[in-house]
Amino acid sequence: MNQKSHYNLKEVRDALIEKMDASSDLTESKIQYADQLYSLGLTVYSQHYTIESSIYNSFTLSKINTDISLHPEQTKILKMIDEYDSLIVSAPTSFGKTYCIFEYIARKQPHTVVLIVPTLALTDEYMKKFLKNYKKSFLEYKVYTNIEKEMVIDSSHKTLFILTHDKVVAENDYKIFDNIDFLVIDEVYKLKIDESDDRVLILNLAYYHLSKISKKYVLLAPFISNILNLNLLEKKPKFLKSNYSPVVNKIEKIIVSREKDRHTACDDLLETKIPVDEKTLVYFPTPASIKKYITKIVSTKSKVDNIPKEMYEFIDWAKDEIHEDWYIIKAIERGYLVHNGQLPLGIRMIQLDYYEDEESDLNKLLCTSTLLEGVNTSAKNIIITRPSRLSDKRKDFFTAFDFYNLVGRTGRLNKHLIGIAYYIKSKDDPEYLQEDSNVSILFEITENTKDVSIQIGDVSNDEDINEFFGKLRTNHEEYKERVGSRVRFETCKKMLEWFDVAKMNIKINIKKLMNDDYSGYSGLLLETYRISETQISYDDKLRTNLISNIIDPRRFTIKQIVERVKPYFPYVELNDLIGIIIKLKSGQIEHQFYNHAQIIKFFMEKSNFSEVEIECYEKQLIHKIENIFFVNSIQKKMMQNIGIYERDIDHIVRYIGSTFNDVKELRELLNIYKNKYFSGISFLSRYVINNLTKA
Repeated sequence: MNQKSHYNLKEVRDALIEKMDASSDLTESKIQYADQLYSLGLTVYSQHYTIESSIYNSFTLSKINTDISLHPEQTKILKMIDEYDSLIVSAPTSFGKTYCIFEYIARKQPHTVVLIVPTLALTDEYMKKFLKNYKKSFLEYKVYTNIEKEMVIDSSHKTLFILTHDKVVAENDYKIFDNIDFLVIDEVYKLKIDESDDRVLILNLAYYHLSKISKKYVLLAPFISNILNLNLLEKKPKFLKSNYSPVVNKIEKIIVSREKDRHTACDDLLETKIPVDEKTLVYFPTPASIKKYITKIVSTKSKVDNIPKEMYEFIDWAKDEIHEDWYIIKAIERGYLVHNGQLPLGIRMIQLDYYEDEESDLNKLLCTSTLLEGVNTSAKNIIITRPSRLSDKRKDFFTAFDFYNLVGRTGRLNKHLIGIAYYIKSKDDPEYLQEDSNVSILFEITENTKDVSIQIGDVSNDEDINEFFGKLRTNHEEYKERVGSRVRFETCKKMLEWFDVAKMNIKINIKKLMNDDYSGYSGLLLETYRISETQISYDDKLRTNLISNIIDPRRFTIKQIVERVKPYFPYVELNDLIGIIIKLKSGQIEHQFYNHAQIIKFFMEKSNFSEVEIECYEKQLIHKIENIFFVNSIQKKMMQNIGIYERDIDHIVRYIGSTFNDVKELRELLNIYKNKYFSGISFLSRYVINNLTKA
């Protein structure tokens, strides 16, 4: 079918869905249009209303949920997964791509399954599907959300790994797999080349290493028209593109004349146009812009009285743990929920749960690009306050791909046949066309970038790389082992330049520490932070002070850290300070800062530092980070990854032990002990545990 007829078919489907939506009786409308619905492949609506549709739906019943049948495009995907050892699937958000993956696993029961997802939020979402929603179909599987290189996989059991890409490549942990029967990488458009982003390199390496040992793999994405250089991939995947969608997404522009009018226009929509009982996502470019909206608009409204009892318990906990003036609390008290990648996972989970609950009156969710990165929620409406994912001011606008990825979050099968995206548009904002949203992707792994060459290629003829290796007094193999994919080559070069300038100060501060002079600790942290960031910034002393408090073995609450730090930095606004702390705690220290500290330790080994000095650096910095973030405990890390609040983990482990291997075992232990010994843990951890263990 050519592209033009492909789009014509979509237009006919959309027109029929709009007719159904206009009807006052949806069931009657389905009966009236049943023949047309069936002929257009909209079998999710024609159901048993015609003989042909009834027969079709009886033969395509889902294995994991027998109340529904797969639509024709989903059955096509399942057939192609069977036929080919590698497949790329591009289809809209509402298509049900992920459901096809779950369905395939349930039907074929591959022995070793690895699912690579972009965020911890998706890890949690997938885990709940396997452990709760569809648990009968996956009883034989052990479920893991972490791996480490010392891990031994029990080959007598079927295993299912749900991992973010950094967990696969870190320390070459992928080597625990001898082979993989079924590999899936979600949101594969993130493999596109971007030499400014370390995470893109890591995802490409995850794909490269895992695809080599996978008998079968599938890559998932929306709006991909083509993958360039497919012939250069070791396994040449079949490419399947579909524009099938059982809902219609409409766009309504809201024109504003001034930049500062965006938030008032958004409030107008929520107050006067969008019904209060309709699920509505409100997209903002950054957490800072959400904070500004809540502070200037939401906090001026009256508190609502229809908040569920559990949310009041959450508010009480957050006032003690974080701060009574935290802007998230002000939002929830007024009926607004907030979701962004900087919030601790458990806090995101409870809000997302209440947003998705049809019985809940909490229907407004303020969010950032975590939605673009694969959180599978949907709504009747979405408000796009600004078409950017980076800034509230600069002209770093969305591509059409990003824009329509957000638009596709609207609509819900059998509930909201029409989803509406309200685009708040100023005169400088782009016009977006649907046909421009389909993009060609070039995987970095198919290009001869310096980083790809270092990781999987030959660098013997690259003068720049070899000159740097000489300066560092290392070689290709040692560099791959000690630096690896933690940072890109250019970042490592800059870090070494900063290290060379700072190494005398590092020596001085280590000597102070060895003489019990605490000033050396703050100095060592500051030098490490500046090398990590490769710059001196206006707030680096603030951030290193915060890092010192966060990795303190006493595990301070966020509120305690605020109270300890605020007197020394009174100019920092309270919610900005809380935001920086949460961002540092929620990944920046554990990933970027820790990885960079490991590289600095490598620099020290290659320079004139003694073993005693290096041991001091490890003890005072690296080991503290490892202890606070459970780097060397796969069991504690597993607990953190399911949303249990980090300050409760050691308490829980005292009762359940640390011999469990997978999430199912952990779930059983939590269920046994939760009513006996967990009274002293936080509300948030109790919520996560109860939610995970309930039938």
